Amino acid sequence: MRQVWIWALLGFASMAAPTNSIADTWYSAQVHWVYPTSNGDVIIRFAETTPLCTNTSNYFYIRVNEAGVTQNALNNMLSVALTAASMGKALSVNFDETSQNCFVNRLYVVFN
Repeated sequence: MRQVWIWALLGFASMAAPTNSIADTWYSAQVHWVYPTSNGDVIIRFAETTPLCTNTSNYFYIRVNEAGVTQNALNNMLSVALTAASMGKALSVNFDETSQNCFVNRLYVVFN
C-alpha cells in the first residue's frame, strides 16, 4: 500500500511541475559567427545551414524568457558559443524547431 501512495504522489507532483513546451531538436556544426545584439539577444549562425531551422537566415536565437532561458544561462551559452567558435569546434544546440526564431534551450561543445 505504501508503494501505491508513493507512485500516486509522484504522479501528482509531475503534473504540477512546470514544463517547457518546445520541440526538442539537436543540431551540431561549426559556428560561422556569434552576434550579441543591443537588446540582449544572442544570434548564432552556423557554417552549414539546416532545414530544421525554418527562418530564412538560418539564425539560432538565444533570448531570456524563451525556451526556459534565464539571464545567467544566456551569459553561459554566449561564453560556450564563443569558445567553440574561437577553437574551430562544432557547437551542438538544442532548439525549438517549431519557432520561427529557432530559440536555443541549451548547448554544448566537445573538445576532443
